[in-house]
Amino acid sequence: KEVLSLPVPDTDALPQGFQELKSEQGHKILLGYRTVRL
Repeated sequence: KEVLSLPVPDTDALPQGFQELKSEQGHKILLGYRTVRL
């Protein structure tokens, strides 16, 4: 399983291929990535 080196806790709890981030303004940001699950 590839893990992107981003400061996002509990990435497995998020939908596959997406990582939820919060900007400094408090806005939710969903970044889509292709994840490989072995």
